[in-house]
Amino acid sequence: MEKRLETEAYRQLRDEITPLLREGEQVPSLTQLEHWRADSYIPTTDPVGDRTTRYPPGTAKQVVALMRALDKHHRLSKAALELFFEGYEIGAPAMRSAITHELEYARRGLEKTAGTWRGRSGGPAPPLKTAAALAHKMMQRQLPRASAAERRRMLERLERPARWVSAVETAAERLESALTGTWYVFLRGEWLPQSESVVYQAFVAFGGEDLAAFLKGTFGVELPVVFEALAEQLRRISLPRIKETLEKMTTADFVAARTDYLAIVDVGLYFVDAIRALLPTQPRLSKPLRVEIGRIAPLLMLPALYDVRRRYRERIEAIVAIGRDLVPEWRATLDEAHASGALASAGQRAQALSDTREAMQTTES
Repeated sequence: MEKRLETEAYRQLRDEITPLLREGEQVPSLTQLEHWRADSYIPTTDPVGDRTTRYPPGTAKQVVALMRALDKHHRLSKAALELFFEGYEIGAPAMRSAITHELEYARRGLEKTAGTWRGRSGGPAPPLKTAAALAHKMMQRQLPRASAAERRRMLERLERPARWVSAVETAAERLESALTGTWYVFLRGEWLPQSESVVYQAFVAFGGEDLAAFLKGTFGVELPVVFEALAEQLRRISLPRIKETLEKMTTADFVAARTDYLAIVDVGLYFVDAIRALLPTQPRLSKPLRVEIGRIAPLLMLPALYDVRRRYRERIEAIVAIGRDLVPEWRATLDEAHASGALASAGQRAQALSDTREAMQTTES
């Protein structure tokens, strides 16, 4: 009886799919649809009366979108994530599987970039070896591309008196150590012995203290730099911890995180654009690292936002409200400033101020 009922649902769905197909596309088989339904890549059937079932409205459109995403990406995990971010209903089992698979794919990509990949059957490379290689590549490829003034500023920030900064290493060595430790905690989920200071060192090295002062002075946004909190947050978005968080998430949790994610991306992009317009020079990453970081970021954000909402509901709701209510108005103001050239002149003033300070230091010496 169950076989007949499902066949009726399949026929109804097939009739809805057929008009949506392009030339050369075919309706998936009953077996394929049952696999997708069982794994929650498409909605399950609903009972209609006592003797029949049917798929809910919109399922045909989702099946066609999944077919085309699969044809484009050749990976069910990536196809499912594309549909999810487009607003389709993807169940928690499918989301957990897709994110876990894509994070593993991204880990292999990082190892390939680092030159530590052991091949498909070789297993993960030692996290410390990969972390050290990635940090070295960032130092070798990033710093030589930067202007001499930008490179000098970055390294001079590490020379500021601060806790946890060893006096026996050069500024460049401390920066590479900070990057190594940061990559290690992301890959491993724990700190190297006595290396918790890497978050603080990297924050200082890339101008974090200046950024905090800028946000407060320009936008009135407080950025409380609590070292211990930064260290713990970095641990929570490590690969091992993210996989643990995924197991706790329901379908409703993923949908809520998607809503938060879209609003927070709007907030983040606005501040990135605003800050970038005021900086005289821009840091750069090598293309392989940009690709891998771009692939990983949205995968980490969904479980991370679920975790943050559980712990700090009021904070996350405030940020989401900013993204929904204020960013459109702020961006219009920013666009006007771009058009008038005001932000470009602000960047020139920042460069002139830096040059003046350097000239004064040269005179004093």
